[in-house]
Amino acid sequence: MIEGITREEFQNALQGIIKSELAILMTEKKSQFITRNEACKKLRISIPSLDKLIHQGKLTASRINGRILIKNDDIEKALTEIPVRMKRKR
Repeated sequence: MIEGITREEFQNALQGIIKSELAILMTEKKSQFITRNEACKKLRISIPSLDKLIHQGKLTASRINGRILIKNDDIEKALTEIPVRMKRKR
């Protein structure tokens, strides 16, 4: 038992700490995920091609707050793992 502080004061202090920590985590999470458009720009592919990679399981997408987001680390990994086919000039 904590002495010198009421239960309500303790709860309020704890809620404040939790809210500030969650705000920090949410900011970090946002920077870890990118939108489909940002992913397409990094990979230099179209949205349908990105969707195909997601459906094939080569990339993992998450729906967060109604938006489809992809982990930035997965995009970086895909840049090194997914083979690129070059179009031949005729």
